[in-house]
Amino acid sequence: MHPLCERCTTLGQEVDIYLGASSVDAVFPDQNLGKLAEIQTKSGSCAFCHLFMTKLYFYLSYRHRQEQERGETEIYFGLDETFRNTFHISAADLNDGIRPLQILSLRKGSQPILLGRIVDPDYVDEKLIRSWIDSCVKRHSDTCGRQAASRGRKARPIRVIDVKNECLVSADDSHYVALSYVWGKANSIVTLKSNLKDLEKQGSLNLSTSRLPETIKDAMTFVRLLNERYLWIDCLCIVQDDKLEKRFQIDKMDGIYEEALFTIVAASGDDANAGLPGIRGGSHSRHFQQSVAQISPATTVVASQPPIWDALEMPMGLEHLVKANTWYSRAWTYQERVLSRRSIIFLDNSVHFCCQQMLWVEDVIVGQEKIEPYFQMPDYGSRDYSDADHEENGSDGFRRLDYALDLKKWPSMMDFRPLVSDFSCRQLTYEYDVQAAFAGMLARLQTSFPEGFHFGHPEMFFHATLLWQPKQKLRRRRQIPPDSKFRGAVNDGDFYPSWSWQGWVGALSLAEWAPEEGYIKGAGMDDEPTWIKPTIQFFKYDLKSRQQKKIRNHCQEYRRFHCQTSTENLPHGWKRGFDPELPRNQVFYTHDCLRHSQFFWPIDFPPLDFIGQDSSTTLDSNYSALRFQTSRSWFKLRRDKYPFSDGNAYPVSIIDRNANWCGRIIYDESWQLDLDQSYEFVVISEGIVRKEETRMFNYPEYQFISTPDSPQIYQYFNVLLIEQERGLTQRKALGRITTAAWESSGPSDSEVFLT
Repeated sequence: MHPLCERCTTLGQEVDIYLGASSVDAVFPDQNLGKLAEIQTKSGSCAFCHLFMTKLYFYLSYRHRQEQERGETEIYFGLDETFRNTFHISAADLNDGIRPLQILSLRKGSQPILLGRIVDPDYVDEKLIRSWIDSCVKRHSDTCGRQAASRGRKARPIRVIDVKNECLVSADDSHYVALSYVWGKANSIVTLKSNLKDLEKQGSLNLSTSRLPETIKDAMTFVRLLNERYLWIDCLCIVQDDKLEKRFQIDKMDGIYEEALFTIVAASGDDANAGLPGIRGGSHSRHFQQSVAQISPATTVVASQPPIWDALEMPMGLEHLVKANTWYSRAWTYQERVLSRRSIIFLDNSVHFCCQQMLWVEDVIVGQEKIEPYFQMPDYGSRDYSDADHEENGSDGFRRLDYALDLKKWPSMMDFRPLVSDFSCRQLTYEYDVQAAFAGMLARLQTSFPEGFHFGHPEMFFHATLLWQPKQKLRRRRQIPPDSKFRGAVNDGDFYPSWSWQGWVGALSLAEWAPEEGYIKGAGMDDEPTWIKPTIQFFKYDLKSRQQKKIRNHCQEYRRFHCQTSTENLPHGWKRGFDPELPRNQVFYTHDCLRHSQFFWPIDFPPLDFIGQDSSTTLDSNYSALRFQTSRSWFKLRRDKYPFSDGNAYPVSIIDRNANWCGRIIYDESWQLDLDQSYEFVVISEGIVRKEETRMFNYPEYQFISTPDSPQIYQYFNVLLIEQERGLTQRKALGRITTAAWESSGPSDSEVFLT
């Protein structure tokens, strides 16, 4: 037993007494350990002080650097109120409720809810990980089971790797594991038409002789250690020069990852040669750093790594650990993570297991099954949306979709919006792969959005999803490789459409999509603060053949029922309900087939026999233009000071010929702004919001519309600033112009072909 200072010796005795108490009512008051500088001084000779400092130093230097340097921060040791043999270390000046260090005892007390675990610093315990998988399979069948199979879909891979015989084999109904990794600049053998037969021969993928990168070798080894046999890896299980097979498998990517028993996430390193750290018999060991202290002859404690509340209370804790890695930044791996039922995540020096219900870490033992709900991930797939909350940035909310994407019976913009927001921040080696990298998620959602998707936009909500804004300087995305012989074949066919969010490289803001979540009771729109009204009929248009297809943008078809208490006949299957807690007329609607879901007006959803049926995400790629009848007018731009206008995407005022303020656009510096030039604008929808709500709901122009004499209702048109390039109409920016200013500008009717 290493020596302890006088204060920690007394503390160890008090912990012993508490852990030995038989009463569940035993108390353990918070203990003041003194100032951080004092603990740091004693950390060289006291094992417990050293444990504190190894964890607190990093945390306080990250959050409270000045306090840490002065050493004046008061440090407290206390009992966790939920887990009776778990303790925490906290700093007195942290007022945000965060407890940066969790201390777990290895000794079973009267309430052995959580226990610490000594972890092998060099190698992963495959038996422990196997127990996590088995526990999930046994206890989470409703949420983590083979969902695709249970819905009647058949989207399994064509072939898999047999890790026992070290070769490719045709896939059957056996369990298989998938790999999610970053390819990077690694060189490796891939499956081609010319070598497919050779790779199907036993031993062709021998780990010692084949030209496989380390991550793939380690994944094969790890699958064997877990007593599984089959592994799916894209570069080997898809014939890379077979365009038909490649397209078919990409369209089925949602099923491939969802059907996998679990997905190995190689989150460390920059390419496929990084390996999986700590696999026995693999490419390299790891260095798991664990802080352990024996504070009495009977009690040893460990500091959770990461702090247990960061890792288990909220999924953002795991995201924080992963986001520094290249894997987190890639678009392909984002899709793979979202679609996977279970993930084993390899970081540089630790392994985590995450399913759609729980997250496990190596150094924590869950001592009683009855406390499992404390570790559960929020189940957004089956939750009642009357309890839903919303934050645009996704923190403590929609980022949790990173852990599960549930198929609903009705179209959910609350699911779709954060997917696009997160995906837009990810990187692609080949930017023209954007549709393929998002195809699995669209296929997953296709069967709950009745009209499907067009260039990443749900047609049912088409008018609203045109309202995306840049968060940074954007760049047009090519849909054909620069050296392709097909470049220039069809007018602007080199590029994705300017009107689509998929047509641009860079992070996007989708705050203006939020009103389209207003049909969901409890989605933050209970009092209808804003409304985007579809007024334009859009058509998908083929510039070459001049054929068109109508976009059925009907999400507000039954909006007239909102707050309506009349006896007008409802659509089939819908019923009206009343909630006295609701503002205005307290009316909401339910459907016999949509159990636990409540809405502010009836919505269209696919027939039940269509839910979960296999669907194709094939794009009307020739119909890349939009044709619509609208009104157009001309305005100038002016730089005014707006709140939150830092960075390279900020509001710029729209003014009329008399320099009167009329509205604003978001300018991202991707094109040259000329304040002397008149710009062409076209209307794409109308908007209504109460004046008092504009400051809260992402309206930076509130300073111009909140004057005492301005109307209580802010009415505006959503407009596109457009320009003609090579005879084609392009979107340059999105903005809002007040209804009065637009109507006073002398607008004219126009037909637009937007590319």
